[in-house]
Amino acid sequence: RRRQVQKYEMPVGNGSRAYLPAISPQIRQLISRRYGVDIPLFGSFWDWLEAHPKIPIVPTEGGKKALALLSQGFVPLAFYRVNGGYQKLLDETRRLIPDVARFAANDRRFVLAFDQDQKAATKRRVFVALYRFGGLLRQAGCSVGVATWKATQGKGVDDLIVQGGATLWERAYTQAPPLQHWMIWQRLENRLTYLASVKVTTTDLSTLVLDDIPNSGIVAIESAKGTGETGNLEPGVLPYRGRRWITRLF
Repeated sequence: RRRQVQKYEMPVGNGSRAYLPAISPQIRQLISRRYGVDIPLFGSFWDWLEAHPKIPIVPTEGGKKALALLSQGFVPLAFYRVNGGYQKLLDETRRLIPDVARFAANDRRFVLAFDQDQKAATKRRVFVALYRFGGLLRQAGCSVGVATWKATQGKGVDDLIVQGGATLWERAYTQAPPLQHWMIWQRLENRLTYLASVKVTTTDLSTLVLDDIPNSGIVAIESAKGTGETGNLEPGVLPYRGRRWITRLF
């Protein structure tokens, strides 16, 4: 059996922990400016964060990704593996690890930012881990989004920031769909086998003529985020609002 190099390891007997580095005054000022709050320049940043649930948290995998997020004024929680934010108990149930549970309350927002893998087996493993982790966060009373980007732009969030700049990451963060919507799209991925009837090259779907869209049957639109697919269709379906035979697909 070929041995694999262990990239991230915990001290023996230390259990599952999050990476909570010391936060310098300079980084605290970045976070302060991003969220418009006053942050003490000294003392435990993480104790302060626990008492301020309005500050969003970005869970990720690996210390380098956490430091990349901190450099942009975001607050990360880094784990040593994708399922490091929760633990399985003897009765087969799961719970958040203490390093996460202390922050998971009072409707705090979490935006999950894990690697955009291309291997099918790895993607399935990540899906299961984020489904479980995100579900536990929601049970704790938090709102959960999942940041996504093209794997060609960088596998991890640190790669994304280096290769595409902070703007690409901030776009992925801002447009992160709710956990439930992300789960639906993951399950639908690669399941539509019908060839496209109409192909367009516009980056703004609002330029399309609604008369060209069929007014019966099921219409499926595949388009990147931020291209106006929802806003463009709304005027066309408003006359039918309230009729039970209208099906909305997201």
